[in-house]
Amino acid sequence: MKKLNDFGAKIGGAKKDLWALFNTLSDEEQGEMARKSKIWKLPNYRAMIEEGTPKEVCFWQNQMRKAVVSRPEANAKAYVRFVLAFKSDVEACNTIDEVKAFYAGNPDIVESKGVFEYLRKASENPNDKHWVYADSETKPFFDGSKVLRYVYSTKRISKDCAESDFLMRREDKEAKKYYVFEAKAENIETKPYSKKGVFANTVKSSTCITTFFDKVNYSELVEESPDDCLYIAMYDRTKIGVYTSCENAKKAIESKKEKNAGKKEAEKKEAFLPPHLSEIERTGSDYSYFRFTAGNVLMARYGLRGGEFGNYTSSKDRVGSINMAYDGFEDLYKALGISHRDISLGGELAIAFGARGRGSAMAHYEPDRNVINMTKKRGAGSLAHEWAHAMDAYLGKKLGLYGYMSENVKSDKVFVSAKELLTAFEKQDGKETAFYAASKNFDGAYKKAGNGYWSSAPEMFARAFACYVRDKLGDRKSDYLVGHSEAASDGVSVAIPVGKEREVIDKKFDAFIADMIKLGYFSKERSNTENPTECDDSPEIVDVIFYEDNGGQLMFC
Repeated sequence: MKKLNDFGAKIGGAKKDLWALFNTLSDEEQGEMARKSKIWKLPNYRAMIEEGTPKEVCFWQNQMRKAVVSRPEANAKAYVRFVLAFKSDVEACNTIDEVKAFYAGNPDIVESKGVFEYLRKASENPNDKHWVYADSETKPFFDGSKVLRYVYSTKRISKDCAESDFLMRREDKEAKKYYVFEAKAENIETKPYSKKGVFANTVKSSTCITTFFDKVNYSELVEESPDDCLYIAMYDRTKIGVYTSCENAKKAIESKKEKNAGKKEAEKKEAFLPPHLSEIERTGSDYSYFRFTAGNVLMARYGLRGGEFGNYTSSKDRVGSINMAYDGFEDLYKALGISHRDISLGGELAIAFGARGRGSAMAHYEPDRNVINMTKKRGAGSLAHEWAHAMDAYLGKKLGLYGYMSENVKSDKVFVSAKELLTAFEKQDGKETAFYAASKNFDGAYKKAGNGYWSSAPEMFARAFACYVRDKLGDRKSDYLVGHSEAASDGVSVAIPVGKEREVIDKKFDAFIADMIKLGYFSKERSNTENPTECDDSPEIVDVIFYEDNGGQLMFC
């Protein structure tokens, strides 16, 4: 069998200088790009230190990066312009002298106005230490107080760096929490605290005064110590125990370390994985008859932008994926009562089969690239769930929102039926839903789901939508589409809507889909839509700009 190739537009192009092209992007694309994680990626500070940059300068650069908000609430273009400029000024400082020049606004050293580009003194009075933002437009984009922390004394940088956990390994951070607090007899003062035999033991040191509330009287206990000292074993500023010898205090710390290590291991969350669908059953009309052998059929029928296959998917896998996706999408649009072309969400959606897997994930949706990936082993059963994420993102763009529509329920741009639907996930009849409560239980028991916490709006929206589609199918089965819609159960909690809650949510979805059609985001299904025959191998080339390649086989061109 001839091995199938990718089809349609590219999902992941070669890495490009996106920032130079920012002004050529649409407003929606600019909104997606306007994130600190995209524009100012976390530098490799360890490598910078090895190459000669002082650690305290790397620490300062990191603090300046932290001062910038993750993403703007509005005005993406101004945000990107600000971040690029601020990043350039910060990264130009590679010595403490250059950091000093940044705060002095010395253009002879830093080739810019430094901090005065973004903040300025409130008055010309040298004794007035009040500052204001230099530009009201950039004010929402960063925390000026964090930037100004070192304006009067760059020596604070070294002090803060030494006291911080900057570049400290996880095990070293944990080890730092354990220490022995030494209390000399003359620095201990004990007073009764309550009638229940609790004492307030105040211990003074050169750096602090600490009071330990304990049933033990420290002033009496210290008399039993051979060196007139008590040794208080501590973990993360909490007392483990008090001892008359340093050796016993250290033993208590080692015991606590072993106990905490075992506890942390037991508390590690695992991913929730529904059972693998060994058989994919489908009943009702057979649309494809497994006759399609080219992915172009998904473009011709549904308007998908393109598709992608993983390097390790066989020809048999590829043919099977195309036909199962075809039948799944056919069931989906008919269940919703929309046009088959609406499946592509404005012709912008792409699909990948076994090409962009993320560890143990069944399937996932990538909003930046607007692509659904159905993984090779566990993708089947999640098509409706992932399409719901794509629809959520599509509607967010259409409404002029940043991110998913479901994350912006309070926005005036979100229409009433959508607000009522999202509200019904969490509350019905003035009470918290079992659906929401179970979702929060899953948050505590398992790792995050594909697009956030189990109780996050996007994840609840997608799980509820898959259940809704299953209900709309009636007695028909479509495992590739909704085979996992009922699988969010661990025997204790069921993180999907059930019973009367589900009936209410289904009705809300009916109203939501009706409004999507009424508002022009979808079209009503036409009865005379014919299924295509086999398509040729001449896909339409679509030129799309992408941010950078995150792996996976590149799309075809």
